[in-house]
Amino acid sequence: RLLADIPIPRAGFGVRMVFSPVDDVLLHNGTSLRIQQFDLSQREQLGDLTGFELFSPFTISVSPDGSTVVADDVSQFRVWKVDSGEQVSSLDLPPVSGVMAAGFHADEFFFAADLHGNVMLWDPASWGEISRFNYPGLIDAAILFPDGSAIALQDRRQQEIGIFDLQGTRLGTIPIEHENDLLLSISPTGDRFLLHVDYGYPTEGIRIVDVASGETLLDLPLLNFRQFAVSSDWSLLAAVGVQNELRLFRLPEGQLLLAQPLGVARTLGISMSADTA
Repeated sequence: RLLADIPIPRAGFGVRMVFSPVDDVLLHNGTSLRIQQFDLSQREQLGDLTGFELFSPFTISVSPDGSTVVADDVSQFRVWKVDSGEQVSSLDLPPVSGVMAAGFHADEFFFAADLHGNVMLWDPASWGEISRFNYPGLIDAAILFPDGSAIALQDRRQQEIGIFDLQGTRLGTIPIEHENDLLLSISPTGDRFLLHVDYGYPTEGIRIVDVASGETLLDLPLLNFRQFAVSSDWSLLAAVGVQNELRLFRLPEGQLLLAQPLGVARTLGISMSADTA
């Protein structure tokens, strides 16, 4: 059932979306250099978060209590208070960065990982830097473990997912079969990875692997599906294909629950609310 239709007039770029963890508010990198907010319960646009200099953000993160938003802006992160829309801090990034992933771990720290293997942590109470380390190579995906003890960094050139503690010590390595595989998510218990695998026609889809052994637990064929979202409890997988059809699957079995055309010309992004509603 369609709850809201929010115009986002963009062309050529993926739309980054995130739901507030406490309110029915969707944040997205709307037109121009700003983050737009939409209240789904009230069906109204809220205040914009502005201040970007060159590009729309690649990552948008909301604090667990919903009070703070952090988004990347080339060589820095900008930090806003949601209630006032005021920018309250900025966090320095390496000069040539390219943020791949970022987010809060409870109220303990905010982390970011960039294309060049820099992994950085800040304290949300003061926004002082806690630590950083550098992976010696380029990374294509980064996923923080749910308990905040480690981070998984995918290096497609080495065809591996490296697991590191937050001081940069390697804890383990999982080989990946093909360099086109892409790490998307980790289960809430930290024991399974979800990857998009694409070996060319007709082998494309979702794969779930065991973190400890690298064993494949599920192969779910999804030819020409490129947009994915997983519920926070890992019970649902949403996928949208190039024909703009939405499919919902129950995890971990991979049972198809819904297949529904979206009735749009192009899908640039997909996100799922914390309560999966």
